[in-house]
Amino acid sequence: MNKPIACKINTSKETQDNIKSYGEVAKSIGFNPLAYQYESLMFFMQMNDIPVYDYEKVSLYLESKLTKGKHWQWTPLRECDMEANASCTWHGSHVSKKYGLIYDEYLHNGMIFPKQLYNDLVPAKILLQVGAIAKEFSQARFYVSEISEYKDPFICCSFENFRSGNDPKRIIFGMWDEPGF
Repeated sequence: MNKPIACKINTSKETQDNIKSYGEVAKSIGFNPLAYQYESLMFFMQMNDIPVYDYEKVSLYLESKLTKGKHWQWTPLRECDMEANASCTWHGSHVSKKYGLIYDEYLHNGMIFPKQLYNDLVPAKILLQVGAIAKEFSQARFYVSEISEYKDPFICCSFENFRSGNDPKRIIFGMWDEPGF
């Protein structure tokens, strides 16, 4: 399976105007729902020329790199990303959490491993993007994909407790080759 390709986000002028006006009205009454933050983040990605990957395609690609019986996971990038999942506890191959990004009680692909930070180098370009997103969206959390036998990670952004149906909403916006980028 080929690596997924990131695509630029293209929203219509009408959609952009709707996001802005909704934000003004919501802000005026102190309302800042996560769904609005997600739409604002997508708009931010477009305005800052940060392409995104299709989550399903990345997930299938990472699954194709697994050896039998293995899983891939998201690992927190920063200390505050790990703290956002601090109430998670590991019980062998099980995770429990009262609420938040981890939904299923069993180990599965795409789960957040909350007890360790990502410890390899990240390209400066990606770090600058993380910094820009974090500056604009203080509730944003960042995670890096990890598979023990595959070393080319993806990075995603999400908001704590934000779901689409039963799945956490994660926006994948970067990928690099290790070692040496």
